[in-house]
Amino acid sequence: MQQTTHSICWCKMVKMVILIFNRPYDHFMYQVVLCNCPDNNVAQAIATQLVREKLAACVNIMPGITSVYSWQEKIETDTEVMLLIKTTQNQFDRLAALINNIHPYDVPEIVSLNIQQGDNAYLNWITESLK
Repeated sequence: MQQTTHSICWCKMVKMVILIFNRPYDHFMYQVVLCNCPDNNVAQAIATQLVREKLAACVNIMPGITSVYSWQEKIETDTEVMLLIKTTQNQFDRLAALINNIHPYDVPEIVSLNIQQGDNAYLNWITESLK
């Protein structure tokens, strides 16, 4: 049976799709989420709850962040505590909802950044920690 150009292209496309979906790690599914808190008590409460609920594998609490921002038409400067939250993209909506429920700010900072690259062992640890 003679193969047509169409069937050869189709086979190559199927092989590419299989390779893409069978990769051990899709680095874009991993995220670091930033969230600033007014003090260490709030930061600790949010971090603990996120890890307890398996919405974050790890949360770094970084005190002493100085934030300069516009709020209600005034320039504000505050000392805050930054959370550096390691999670996955599919946890983001639940993670954001939990932060919004606990956080005292009217509009808390909840910003996710996709992890472009990471050590496979570390990324695997994130995956396993969220099960």
